[in-house]
Amino acid sequence: MLGYYRLIETPIVLTQLQSWIHRKLRYYQIEQLGGASRLYWELKRLGIPVRDLGRLVPTSRGPWRLSAGPQVHSAFSARFFGALGLFQLPRAWRAFASTS
Repeated sequence: MLGYYRLIETPIVLTQLQSWIHRKLRYYQIEQLGGASRLYWELKRLGIPVRDLGRLVPTSRGPWRLSAGPQVHSAFSARFFGALGLFQLPRAWRAFASTS
């Protein structure tokens, strides 16, 4: 499953790649919701406190910049994507490295 990346000697690259993948997925989540106001209600539904969402709605930021925000990051975290079955590169590499 790791293919090319199983031979890597610096696992931090996998961590950085995984974090970029998560940000891209958060971007797609925001795009799918269709804007900041729908994002507000989705984040509220996911349990983010309303006091943390106050600056989110009146924003002119695009989806890519919103995807790096702390509210979006905590709602759509690695745990969220792991529950959806997303493959975790660093974890798979560690499992591979420990068996070889």
